[in-house]
Amino acid sequence: MESSLNLTMRHWKSMDDLRYCVSAKKTYRLFFVISAIIFFIMAICCVVLSVGKCKTFYNYIAVILAVAFFIFCGCMGICSAAKRAEVYKGSILYYNVFRKKEYRLSDIRGSRTKEESYKVYSGDGIPASGWDVVTTFYDASGKKVFRFGLAYNNVERLKKDIENTQKSIARNRKSRKGC
Repeated sequence: MESSLNLTMRHWKSMDDLRYCVSAKKTYRLFFVISAIIFFIMAICCVVLSVGKCKTFYNYIAVILAVAFFIFCGCMGICSAAKRAEVYKGSILYYNVFRKKEYRLSDIRGSRTKEESYKVYSGDGIPASGWDVVTTFYDASGKKVFRFGLAYNNVERLKKDIENTQKSIARNRKSRKGC
């Protein structure tokens, strides 16, 4: 009993250290999960309704490719819903579906925000376009660490924290050189 109380106390203490979380907005998270479930159901229906009716090898290949496509789209929905970054005092925990990585705020050197546009073609061949404002965060070597779009909360706050951390590091370097 005492150990579970200690675990609860540690959990609440770590929650007190949590400043904010960069994660998908609730409506987008709900959309990602629902679309993933629909794609997984479509994959199951494709297998159940099509495999028994396949007469040639090419039919099996077509069914397998369709199932793989639906599973891939479902996994992308789950990945988008689960992606987040928790900002604690001086560190960032970045969660993706399969990995968890910790960065210090000082490890991330900068960020770049740009508007990305893309074209989408409907089944009728009518082109449509979309856009998203994506913020990409980089480490000291210029390698992309993580990126978030408009569907995520607190991206601007994280960007400001990183800028302020880099400014304070630069100020500390200048004050050390001056001594």
